[in-house]
Amino acid sequence: MKNILRQLKQRIKAVPRKIWFLPLLLALGFLLLSLGIIALRSSEFIQQLDEKLTFLALASVDTARSIISTLTGGLISLVVFSFSMVMVVLNQASAQFSPRLLPGLISKRQHQFILGFYLGAIIYNLTVLARIGPSDLEQSVPIISVLLAIIFGIVGLILFISFITTISNAVRIDTILNDLHISTQKKLSEKSSYKFLRNEELPEGTQDWQPLSSDRSGYLLQIEMKDLLALCEAQELQVKVLPYAGKFVIRGQEVIQLSKGVDEEVEEELLSCLLITEQEDLQSDRLHGMKQVVEIAVKAMSPGINDPATAISAVDFLTSLLDTFLQHCPNNCAVDGNGSALIWLTARPLEEILFSLFSPLRTYCTGDVLVTRKIIYSLRQIQASTRLSASERLLFRREVQKIKEDFLKRSLNVADQRLISLL
Repeated sequence: MKNILRQLKQRIKAVPRKIWFLPLLLALGFLLLSLGIIALRSSEFIQQLDEKLTFLALASVDTARSIISTLTGGLISLVVFSFSMVMVVLNQASAQFSPRLLPGLISKRQHQFILGFYLGAIIYNLTVLARIGPSDLEQSVPIISVLLAIIFGIVGLILFISFITTISNAVRIDTILNDLHISTQKKLSEKSSYKFLRNEELPEGTQDWQPLSSDRSGYLLQIEMKDLLALCEAQELQVKVLPYAGKFVIRGQEVIQLSKGVDEEVEEELLSCLLITEQEDLQSDRLHGMKQVVEIAVKAMSPGINDPATAISAVDFLTSLLDTFLQHCPNNCAVDGNGSALIWLTARPLEEILFSLFSPLRTYCTGDVLVTRKIIYSLRQIQASTRLSASERLLFRREVQKIKEDFLKRSLNVADQRLISLL
């Protein structure tokens, strides 16, 4: 039951990130505005306001209907044209760069706001149009409503110009890489909101701890640290979480090690603190931005595109992001109020991270001497950092060696082979 509640809570927290959330919110706001004006139509304030606006000559039923109908048709045309442009942009971005960029392009708040404004203005106009009564009725035309419809139409035209500008810039590779760099830098630099997290070594003897296996298969999206820590304090228990966040686990795989045995009810509560679902949440993955940069570089070096300049730019951004990642390594231990370590987390191994990032580059980019040299330079830059330990520097040195070996197997030019060998 607790696991179901945690999954429900996670889904509710993810609602504001959905593409439909902001447009739906704006559409409801416009609908409530139109209904509010209709409900207050007979109030003294609205009537006085309508009397002051009579000079606009909007009191005529035919004029009001013509204006509202024209504005509604125009806004619908703008929505159709905007959607067509979005489809063209998404198709171009998917073909030239990477299909994984599509969620980022679609989820831009500015585009969602413009779409929501269009939909809300259309709903508002239709509501006002339905409110316009026969010409023989007194006060059949709500003048303030018609005036607001005209204002919304003008604002819609301004937003359309802004939309054309932003959607045109959205498919520029420098804009895409820069946006990816900024968003990923922010995500990598974020500090955990949990103040009880520390960096401490794992105690000896953990190999004798009792294992606890997962009761389901899926991706480990997150760990409910507060609930897990409270449970460990109540049971006087120490635990080690074996998979890292984002890893795929299967049913029956060991996911937790316990310092002592507990009953089945406590085991179920411990497992419920690990949010495991069948669908992967890429937005919560700290390395997702770096993977997208790698995909852009790989796509740029495909035979159909063959754009080394884009690949070199992507490698530069990847170098900056990887350096930020190494500066802000997450804490691996949770302590109680007395400072006693109760929970140890497993970090994603650096060797696995480097392999996932640079193995595609080795496979698809080492046929070009310029890109190969850039990759090696970037690895050497990070390797020279004083923050790295000797074992970490060894991992970077191995990646450089693998890249050299792949290039030497593909290159037929002796001068290029000598240049890469000396790096």
